[in-house]
Amino acid sequence: MALEKEPSSSSQNSPEQRGPLYILLSAIAFFLGWSLSKLKTPLEQSAESRHPQNSTNQGCEGTNPPLPLAVTIESYPPQSVTEEAKAEKKNERLFRRWNFIATIATALIALGLLCVTYRYTKYTYRMWGEMQLQTCIQRDAAINAERA
Repeated sequence: MALEKEPSSSSQNSPEQRGPLYILLSAIAFFLGWSLSKLKTPLEQSAESRHPQNSTNQGCEGTNPPLPLAVTIESYPPQSVTEEAKAEKKNERLFRRWNFIATIATALIALGLLCVTYRYTKYTYRMWGEMQLQTCIQRDAAINAERA
């Protein structure tokens, strides 16, 4: 029987061993981007935005000016914000901030556990390979001892 050789440094960087790491990093990047997108609200676009690719009315705009529109605006005095509403809004912001921090902390703890589990699995796999190698060596020694 041929003896199994020890893993060389080139086999330690094989794509099979890097695969879980890449999956882990891509999952972290996805969840980090997703959680950061929740912090910012999207910019609202005005209903009258003009796009440069829409050139159907460009020739007509110079000849016919738009007609003026009469607009009446009823304005009401702004509602006074009570101290209770301000405190409630502040508490809501504080709750959201701590919720986000707790989510990030939970994700980091889960990442740490995943890294520890990956390392333990890697070490166990190496021990199993070493055990297989020692078994082959002992088997060959027993066979050679019987022949002699």
